Amino acid sequence: MTITAEEAHTSTASSDEATPLWWVRTIVSWLVLFACALILLALVVVPRVSGAQAYTVLTGSMQPALSPGALVVVRPTPAEDLAAGDVITFQPYSGDPSVVTHRINGIYYDMSGQQRIYTQGDANNVADNWALVPEQVRGSSGTRSHNWAGSTCSSPGIPGCWLSPRSLAG
Repeated sequence: MTITAEEAHTSTASSDEATPLWWVRTIVSWLVLFACALILLALVVVPRVSGAQAYTVLTGSMQPALSPGALVVVRPTPAEDLAAGDVITFQPYSGDPSVVTHRINGIYYDMSGQQRIYTQGDANNVADNWALVPEQVRGSSGTRSHNWAGSTCSSPGIPGCWLSPRSLAG
């Protein structure tokens, strides 16, 4: 069986026609791409522009408020605005770039008048063994109560995220 050039052109032209199903798939694909771009914008660009920094929680020391894989958006916070109950991200050791996110247990002043910040993970039985100075604090997530101020969101294939509305709004 031989196919003429005219028959070949007719058969490919009919397969190139845009069916309603093709339009639905195309529109849904563009909407999913647009939604992913918005999520990326909200999680990366907006915090950066507003002076915030996003960190990923690696351990379970702040469970149930922050599970491993959660995203914490932290804004630089002046030392005078910190209070017991705030969730902060800090460098526990000078010169070491690693950071920890824990809740402030108490703020005290030593004999020389230097402010000292004591922290503890929500899931830990004992307080942390360091006394922080304000320069070690990278910032606060902007909330004191993880039960009402943050929202948890998760989807299949996307790690949970915990964002404080105050930290995003500025």
